[in-house]
Amino acid sequence: MRKINLKEIELNGEKLPYYCDLYVLSKVQDRMSAAQFERDLLGAAPIKNKDGEVERDESGRIKLVFKGYVIETMIFGLTLMINEGIAIKNDQEGTKIEEVDEKFVGRVIDMQPPELSALLIDEFNRCFAVKKNMTT
Repeated sequence: MRKINLKEIELNGEKLPYYCDLYVLSKVQDRMSAAQFERDLLGAAPIKNKDGEVERDESGRIKLVFKGYVIETMIFGLTLMINEGIAIKNDQEGTKIEEVDEKFVGRVIDMQPPELSALLIDEFNRCFAVKKNMTT
């Protein structure tokens, strides 16, 4: 297995690794689309016209407006990413760190939503950037 460089987040005084990969994205897609996940993390919602249809810009992208962060999605995503980071670290280093659950993460995270959103979006985008840059 290739060596994966993991970022860390401090929760409850303990530094835990986190990582977003295809496994995490597959678990996200069990609950929602990747696009909805991203919108929830950004706190964005599609703008709809008077007929209830989603508006698009000249390039065909959905127009968005800030509606507020979806905290449940942020906790869900962070928990998935932390548990994937733990699994990778355990495999790479032979550690035996236990997984965390959403209740724990929600209770001990001390980041404000904009800061947490930036962290999660950065890791989410890194995952897609890696996949886009891979050659067959």
